[in-house]
Amino acid sequence: PASMLAFVHRDVVVIAALWAGAARGASVGGQLDYTTCLALPSLCSTLDLSSRGLDGSIPSRIGQLTNLVTLELQNNALVGAIPTEIGRLGVVTRFDASFTSLSSKLPTEIGKMTSLEVLILRDASLSGLIPTELGLLGELAQISIQNNMLVGS
Repeated sequence: PASMLAFVHRDVVVIAALWAGAARGASVGGQLDYTTCLALPSLCSTLDLSSRGLDGSIPSRIGQLTNLVTLELQNNALVGAIPTEIGRLGVVTRFDASFTSLSSKLPTEIGKMTSLEVLILRDASLSGLIPTELGLLGELAQISIQNNMLVGS
């Protein structure tokens, strides 16, 4: 129904606002928080914040969204590290943070995302060693990490 679509859209907008607030260290009091997503997992199985003009870092609280299946963060002005809490997203099948400016290493905790099928991190300014934990991702069918400063095999 249309009312459900409006509710889902509102939650995505609120999550985007939470993201922006968390990225700047601002308080998010009085707004819906990640607890809402945890309580309503069917509304939070996909988080598509691609091309939304987001800046700042990926908040560590992203790890609380354990029911996410798809996480799309590409084409934003994101900087800093991919938080180690990303490893808590064990049911994510698709993670895309391409065309960002993360400029950090790829965390070893990514190896805990055991359902991951598609990992797209191209042109994300990542550097350092490619973690051997990527080898633990038995479902991984597509990986795109080119145009970074990663080393290893």
